[in-house]
Amino acid sequence: MKIVKGILITLAALFVLFGGLVIASAFNPSISEAIGDILYAGRGTTVETQVPMTTEQTAVQQTATEVQPTSSEDTEPAEEGQPSSYYTDSSNVSTKVTVDWNDRYTARAEALAEEEAKQAAASASTKYTAPNEKNIKIPSAVAGRAAYTEIKDQGETLNDEEAKKLTDKVSYGSLGQNLEFDAELYPYFHMLNQREKYVYRQLYANANDMKTTFTPVEEVNASQLLNIFTAVCYDHPELFWLETAYGSKYNKSGICIQIELKYNDAAKKQIDYWKKFNSEADAIIFAAQGLSGDYAKEKYVHDILLDKIVYNKSAAMNQSAYSAMVNGQTVCAGYARAFQYIMTKLGIPCYFVGGTAGESHAWNIVKLGDEYYNVDLTWDDSDNGGKYDYFNKTDEDYKRTHVRKGLSVNLPPCNGTTYRIAEDEEGNLQLEPHLRALADTDFGEGDLIKDIWSYYDNCYWKILEIGKGYHTFQNVIEGEELFNQWQYNNENNLHWSNYLDSALKDLGASYCHVTMEVERLQDNRYLITHNVTVE
Repeated sequence: MKIVKGILITLAALFVLFGGLVIASAFNPSISEAIGDILYAGRGTTVETQVPMTTEQTAVQQTATEVQPTSSEDTEPAEEGQPSSYYTDSSNVSTKVTVDWNDRYTARAEALAEEEAKQAAASASTKYTAPNEKNIKIPSAVAGRAAYTEIKDQGETLNDEEAKKLTDKVSYGSLGQNLEFDAELYPYFHMLNQREKYVYRQLYANANDMKTTFTPVEEVNASQLLNIFTAVCYDHPELFWLETAYGSKYNKSGICIQIELKYNDAAKKQIDYWKKFNSEADAIIFAAQGLSGDYAKEKYVHDILLDKIVYNKSAAMNQSAYSAMVNGQTVCAGYARAFQYIMTKLGIPCYFVGGTAGESHAWNIVKLGDEYYNVDLTWDDSDNGGKYDYFNKTDEDYKRTHVRKGLSVNLPPCNGTTYRIAEDEEGNLQLEPHLRALADTDFGEGDLIKDIWSYYDNCYWKILEIGKGYHTFQNVIEGEELFNQWQYNNENNLHWSNYLDSALKDLGASYCHVTMEVERLQDNRYLITHNVTVE
């Protein structure tokens, strides 16, 4: 019994001692650290201690937690309609913590402001140099032909309670996360950073679906949202039902928490309006596709639109391509968007340009070959001006009349010479600039080839004449119809059966490689250079 009694007393003493240590550790964490060091001494194991986070550190960790989960196992499932994270934060945090709502958004706003400053510095290095607006002089023949309505954010800032309620009701609408936009045809999309591109896709998708309000999928401030909305409007003339003003709501830190799109009358009967628009546009596109060369297509579209449209400041939906294509009455924005839409459909890069020409104005930039040109259909459509006075001009040509603004300054400079429309010594416009005449080549009128079989016969005898090895020879064909036939036959490899096979057989050769280059001459003549290797 004494032994049992002694054991019980010992156990009771140990219990009291252990309880005392627990209570002491609760009031002084350093005691538990010391005990841990004793227990794990010599085992080669490091024990890390978590230090309580400051409010600022907590906000950062909360942001990282929400935007970059460590795995699907420790991540709460997204609400229906809510996108998975688009952020690229490299933090590896999985613990949820509670933070003050305002602290979190203040930290994000500061980060966005820093990002915006970097973008502004980058855009300052653009190659386009804007002329001094003080030197702008508008010719009387085109005075007053502008009326471009600039993109406008009709935003408001909410108090904390209103903003918190709105953020609790997240609705992203259509995300468009799989949408991609070709850099050469949609340059404004590629002027944005990754965060802004996600909102661009979302805004474009919701505009297509005609959804009115939604929450941005990424955190952006007012300046960034203006750039995003501008980029969508400038890249996509087909969204003719979308107004150029939008509503928005921001929290006190300047973060957008809701976007409200506005639509014109076309949205009420979108399908009917779209059919009419396509019918008019397709007729022009079909006719232009039959022409050879991007310049010929551009000039045709330019001319047909001038015949079709009348300038009218009071025209309905006058900022849209629809007002020009279907109603035939518009202002500069309508001219520019209609031209942009058709040229893009033809695969020719054509950009909407926003700027000033004494007042807010819109025109286009077109890419032909590797060169860029300014085109202003509105001013070319003046009763008192020339039809090509503002067609295919350089920035130097435009420096006293047009100044790019906003995102448009990031478009390539216009310094093209090949298709620049200029005056000759007698003051006449040369609509086929820098095209050589037949007399500028080694050929004369008697050398012209006027049918496809004569062309094949000419090529056959020239190959026999030059024989085996690497050689170059030329010939000239006449007429657009013959050129189109020649082009079609080459695309279908018909030159092999029509002259190459016979030439190889007669030379006793077993290998031939041919490349062809075409130079368009004046009067619809085409100089064809053949680079031939025969072995």
